[in-house]
Amino acid sequence: MHSRFVTLIAFVLLCLPSTALADTLILKTGERVEGRLISVDDRHVVFEVHDVGMRMVVRKSVDDVSEIREPDGPLYGHLKLYGAIGRVAEGPYVTAQGFVRAVQEFRNSGAEYVVLEIDSPGGSVPEMQQILNTIASSSDMQFVALVKNAHSAGAVIAMACTTIFMHPDASIGAAVPIRQTASGTPQNIEAKMLSPILASMRRAARTGGHSDLLMRGMSEYDLELSIDMTGNQPVVVEGSLPGNPLLKTPGSILTLTAFEAQMCGLATGQASSIEDVRTNLGLASWTAAREDLTHYLLQQARLEQNHQRVQAEAAERRARLAAQEEAKRIHRQQQDQQVRESLQQMESQRSELSITINQLAAKLSQQLASRDTEVAALTEEYRAMRVSASRSGAPGHELTRH
Repeated sequence: MHSRFVTLIAFVLLCLPSTALADTLILKTGERVEGRLISVDDRHVVFEVHDVGMRMVVRKSVDDVSEIREPDGPLYGHLKLYGAIGRVAEGPYVTAQGFVRAVQEFRNSGAEYVVLEIDSPGGSVPEMQQILNTIASSSDMQFVALVKNAHSAGAVIAMACTTIFMHPDASIGAAVPIRQTASGTPQNIEAKMLSPILASMRRAARTGGHSDLLMRGMSEYDLELSIDMTGNQPVVVEGSLPGNPLLKTPGSILTLTAFEAQMCGLATGQASSIEDVRTNLGLASWTAAREDLTHYLLQQARLEQNHQRVQAEAAERRARLAAQEEAKRIHRQQQDQQVRESLQQMESQRSELSITINQLAAKLSQQLASRDTEVAALTEEYRAMRVSASRSGAPGHELTRH
């Protein structure tokens, strides 16, 4: 019977369309289970739970259940983009991979709104572009920016949202693409590299339904912008417009305060909290589709930090091993050099000894030759004396053998 029940539930899950998982099952122990109510009878409550991309079914006894709450109003997701866009060595940061994962979780939970709470100085252009692509391809959800401070890449991401609310002390702008050298010194980007980046930034403004002149003002020095206040809605125009506010002068980069962002039509209004956002959207109530998934971004950041640490440790080990191998190589070279020097010294000594022996041999040969000459001379003199004595009749001397 139990297996048939589980099979039936699985069949129901496969047949039901993907709907919001925003019901809350509150147990008598105080535990809260977020998901979707499938069925309830006098014995059991069957609940679908979604967690990290997986759907599963839990069955609880009605005796263990304290309350079942249904969502009140539309569902929303809340994501804090705090810190740099893309990985940095120090400080908080947001990665595109974590952002994509969080947005997918909100989508799976049936969120209609995604509120991006932005407090970012900017960061990596490739990471920013991945985030922009995710927002542009998520037309099934409305992205709302709650800006505390959004500069550079943070400003571009905010402008990709269809609705922008500014914290009273917030600012947005200063989106000039730059390249940082290895020493951290900013450098201008070459024109052929800069052009597609600026195009993606203008496209982000159009994705959010905002004037691309504002985006250009945040990234181009020579542009002059004014606000045409003659109609029902403020319109940003290029150049000066007599009798209307000047928004940006040539030679400057546009950064807007909360008041200026609202005055030029970029911001819908001001908000200090999620509840302020809900009120300004005209919603009587709404329900969080999931818990705050900012931890996905932090988790991804930690994973990348761990990956970076592992890579650094591996690089350190490789460097240490390379240093050891280099030390061994140098030691072998020194030993080889010492052996070569010893051999050269022995060869030099052998050569010197050979020269000395040759010199001694030559000297000995000379001495022997000189002795032989002397002996020959004495022999010849002795023969001559005997011949002379023989001719004169004088008695010769006999050589006597003893």
